[in-house]
Amino acid sequence: MKLSKSLFLAFAGLGLFACSNEDNVPSTDNSHSGTFLTLTLVGTENSGSRTVAGEDGTVEGTVAESTISEAMVVLCASDGTIQSAKKVSCIKKDDSSVETYPVEAGVGTYYVYVIANPGTTLFDGITGNIKSLEKAITSSADFATNSQFLMFSECHGTDKTGGQEITVSAENDYDNPAKTASPIKLDRLAAKITYKQKEGGVDITAAESQLTALEGITFNGFNLVNGIKNFYLQQHWSAAAPVTDIEVPTPAPYVNTLLTPTVVNNAKADFYNRWDDFRTITKEDNGSYTAAIDLKKGTYGAGPLYCMENNSGSTAGDCFATGSDLNGNTTGVIFKATAAVTGSDGIAGTNCFYAYNGEYFATLAAVQGKFPGAFDDKNGGTNAEAELKAAQDELTAAYGKTDATAKEQAISDFRVKYNIHVYEDGVMYYTHYIEDQNYTAANADGQQVKYQSVMRNTVYGLTVNSVKNIGDDIPGGWNPDTDPEDPTTPKTYLVVECKVNPWVLSNYDVDLQ
Repeated sequence: MKLSKSLFLAFAGLGLFACSNEDNVPSTDNSHSGTFLTLTLVGTENSGSRTVAGEDGTVEGTVAESTISEAMVVLCASDGTIQSAKKVSCIKKDDSSVETYPVEAGVGTYYVYVIANPGTTLFDGITGNIKSLEKAITSSADFATNSQFLMFSECHGTDKTGGQEITVSAENDYDNPAKTASPIKLDRLAAKITYKQKEGGVDITAAESQLTALEGITFNGFNLVNGIKNFYLQQHWSAAAPVTDIEVPTPAPYVNTLLTPTVVNNAKADFYNRWDDFRTITKEDNGSYTAAIDLKKGTYGAGPLYCMENNSGSTAGDCFATGSDLNGNTTGVIFKATAAVTGSDGIAGTNCFYAYNGEYFATLAAVQGKFPGAFDDKNGGTNAEAELKAAQDELTAAYGKTDATAKEQAISDFRVKYNIHVYEDGVMYYTHYIEDQNYTAANADGQQVKYQSVMRNTVYGLTVNSVKNIGDDIPGGWNPDTDPEDPTTPKTYLVVECKVNPWVLSNYDVDLQ
């Protein structure tokens, strides 16, 4: 194949690669008529991407995160109006570049954008204005699977990306295609979340003081909560260019507000992995609980997790506007951990334990020993031994059910009947909402502060430093529970250090509360 007859896509910085089956590449004969253009694409390292790197710098993506199997070349007018959009297959040339065939275009001047790995139907037939184009996904499988990470032209230091100008003339035939003056740089649309435990081990001293029978905590993994479905293809910001806040110690964050599509808080149409997907909580009008069920859905693994960028509820004039930073629209993670408990009565599984009236116990007997009326059967009698035996039998029967749904319902019935938290098999959950480390916005007092958000092409590297409290017995907890309508007031459970990474790094430490 002649290089002069190919669309050459060289990927640098991010280590971008392309792949294709050569048997599926169309013929390369010289019979093509018309005019053509060719593009050079590169990664975002050392470029003007709006998802800027802070003190943590950047890190290269894996091959799976950086492979381009197909590109959609979008030609627009100067105002962003889409004039044509064509998919181009790619073939790997070497470890840092790929070749595709020239893209046919009529004579004229265009502003070109590139969608890498556009998928089978998501962008088919796109019309309108590329700068305001909004799409929706259903899960990370739509934009962040191996060798199929969705990418788009980076945002060049302005609130609206300007496409690369290219002029196609009559001389630009198949063998002499038109070219842009400089490479087109790409960002992944996904944000990436990773976690690790502090070197030397997570400090659980504070949790041990709450449950003296606690011998250790094992982290089983984490899962995403509040993944947003709606996204702008082009990144949107509150201002034309970020500025460095001189009031913040060097290296300073950048002052600007990420803007994402308007969505309805906690709406199933707008979010996946909602709180309702993890647990069921119901209450009477008087606030008494009638159900507190761990649905035990989803996978808690080592990660990484991927999601679309999200800063729901924020406006160009107010990053902390009413409706932003709610439990139902803020992207975060749920950590799952298992406690090792000495002296557990084992009624609800190995290492099970309980919480009652704000205190923690290894056995139901210990609960009653501290709170004699905990299992009062309300029949007017005072036989504590019989009441304890009845409660133990109830929980034994609930945990012993073979049908998983019936089992969790029965354990929920036990919880709400006695207003007791039951940690089945020693399992507990911690919630952490992601806070970007590279950007700030003005709060109600006019102070520049970091804000809860996830941004495209950014790695949020969480390091769990310590556990400040025992976690929740169901995801999000109950009595009190994580209400999607309430602000994301952090619980003091977990101390997490986050470092934000092309990929931009945003790393930080987390203390689990």
